[in-house]
Amino acid sequence: MAQAASINWNNVGTQILQAVANVVRGAWTTAAPVVEAQLQGLVAAGRRIEAESKSMKQAEYDDLKQTLSSELQFKFLMSGAIAAVVAQQAAAAAWNALASAIKAAYPAIGLVL
Repeated sequence: MAQAASINWNNVGTQILQAVANVVRGAWTTAAPVVEAQLQGLVAAGRRIEAESKSMKQAEYDDLKQTLSSELQFKFLMSGAIAAVVAQQAAAAAWNALASAIKAAYPAIGLVL
């Protein structure tokens, strides 16, 4: 069995920031101070998913994804810089960047990311 590639979480953090910035565009400078800590929390969640990849249940992953996505959307809305639809798109882009990194390193992970 091939060993999974190691995830460079600094790079993942940068990819998440870029994905979000591409969605919110000009509003990023206003939204960034409000959401940056939340985005770092997303990276921490990715580390947790990686560490628990063999034991995490799908329901636990789904709950984590829903909770963190909702919190991120809320933070974007609190920034006052973007509309609800854009906040939802930005949160989805952030999670997709995270999930892509995990899938690339762990293609056989037993979770639907």
